[in-house]
Amino acid sequence: MSIVGPVPGADVREQAVRVAGALAELGVIRLILESEDGSPRELKAREADLPGMIAASPGCVLAAPEWGITVRIRTDDLEWEALDVRSAAVWEAALAEASGGEGAS
Repeated sequence: MSIVGPVPGADVREQAVRVAGALAELGVIRLILESEDGSPRELKAREADLPGMIAASPGCVLAAPEWGITVRIRTDDLEWEALDVRSAAVWEAALAEASGGEGAS
């Protein structure tokens, strides 16, 4: 059972910063960016301008496979999906921490 939720933030750039912060909170190193045509590209989270790359990639999906988290990058907002309740709880806590302790949902 997957769980879906919005990324908090006023705009895509702010949401991208929060996603990057949450990934850092979890210690994620390896990410997969899947383009609109389905082509995957492996990224090293700490070697990229992750917020800038996320904000500039509408139509793509960013995945943190070891955590079971994906983020759909849309033109106007970001949406996360977790594979299970445990992954969702961990992700929401990381998003809240990256948001300065604000509620993640």
